[in-house]
Amino acid sequence: MEGALDYIHAHLEQEISLGALAAAAHVSSSHLVRLFREAMGLPPHQYVLQERIRKAQQLLLGGNAIHDVAVTLGFSDQSHLHRHFKRIIGVTPREFLRQSR
Repeated sequence: MEGALDYIHAHLEQEISLGALAAAAHVSSSHLVRLFREAMGLPPHQYVLQERIRKAQQLLLGGNAIHDVAVTLGFSDQSHLHRHFKRIIGVTPREFLRQSR
């Protein structure tokens, strides 16, 4: 499990496949999904999204533009980031920035 988490954090800005995570954890893909859900309370894909949104918060607070953050973290576009950001954080990236000031 630790190998999968390390892989996620090292490759957060890239495409992360279930196969690559399973290889990093030295287990099969189906076994990884079960172990990951038990350990983290989320499936791997949701955990990756959550971590990307946490990283987006840091980048936004660091002065990066919303569009640049979306591109950097592998979201297809700004609205894709916006949708997941609002679902996970509860506010849009712009509202998050306003509240942070």
